Amino acid sequence: LSMPSLYLIYLFLKIDFRDDKDRVISLIGLDLAREIKSMDKDADIIFLPAYEKYAIPSYKLRAYYYILKEECESEIPVVLKRIWQERLDAQKDYYVICHSFYGKRVRPNDIVYLVREKKYVVFCCTKGKEYRKGKG
Repeated sequence: LSMPSLYLIYLFLKIDFRDDKDRVISLIGLDLAREIKSMDKDADIIFLPAYEKYAIPSYKLRAYYYILKEECESEIPVVLKRIWQERLDAQKDYYVICHSFYGKRVRPNDIVYLVREKKYVVFCCTKGKEYRKGKG
């Protein structure tokens, strides 16, 4: 088996949050992860913070894994291998639809019907979602 032609794993090297007094402390990493999850609920996100106290907010976003910076060298290869194996095992459960600069994994049960539009195949899915795949 081989991996789909397009697959993304997101790594966040710096995470900042709001403190107990609701003061803003740069939320770029967490906000970006939230945005990615809103577009791809199955995205594998790995947080790499310096401190354990940031674990709970990252898991609330359903991060795949949480690795302290001091453990990166030993843990990242292990976690990436685990993700790779899980995706290989689950590959038969998804169609990967690649178009231009993005790819989308779609479960067969979510596909309602297919339509041909000129050089594209349109995957019409549940909840009114459509994904186009070009030839080639």
